[in-house]
Amino acid sequence: MDDGRLVLKEHPHELTIKDLKERPGWTGFQTKKSKPDADNALSSNPSEETPDETPDEEFERVHEEHKERVKNDIKERLAQCDPMHFERIVVDLLLNLGYGGSRKEAGEAFATTGDGGVDGGVDGVVKDDRLGLDRIYVQAKRWKSQVGRPEIHKFAGALQGKKAKKGVFITTSDFSKKAKDYVVNLESRIILIDGDQLAEHIFNSNTGVVTKGGYEFKEVASDYFEDAA
Repeated sequence: MDDGRLVLKEHPHELTIKDLKERPGWTGFQTKKSKPDADNALSSNPSEETPDETPDEEFERVHEEHKERVKNDIKERLAQCDPMHFERIVVDLLLNLGYGGSRKEAGEAFATTGDGGVDGGVDGVVKDDRLGLDRIYVQAKRWKSQVGRPEIHKFAGALQGKKAKKGVFITTSDFSKKAKDYVVNLESRIILIDGDQLAEHIFNSNTGVVTKGGYEFKEVASDYFEDAA
């Protein structure tokens, strides 16, 4: 008689968990059952396997994952938009970051100095502050290829020709290591903004993005519930 029939014979009316635990094979069965299935382990989403997360940590993780999805969407849309619209996005971003004065001033600055989108880029000069005490020269390239040192060298030369001390070079792609190293020791200060940083600035400045839903993450103000006396 096999073990299953023996168990039923010993307990013809009722079989409880206690009875099963007393059987020799119970421990091995539990151990085998507790091991994760290899196929399921490989197919599971690591981001969901966070049993030790606090509510704050889970909220932060979900927020960061959503932010990355939106940033990727921004980069895809920037790569597809036409040069004139790309110019407007750059102007809007600079204004939202606190530069450029008014939109009319910033728009005119780009319209009068732009290259017409011949190479998928725009050039302009904007106010560094509301009073226009200083100016920032901007070059933005809607490129897929990497921006190398020669492009930054030409931009730095243009700044020197105008006796400008500040410049921002924006690209939807990225910069080579030589380009990044080149700007470190320049007399003029040039900030390089690659595609990832551009999407980050657009997201954080609420340029072309909207807040969906109105959820608030609240926590107890512990001092409110403490006895003031």
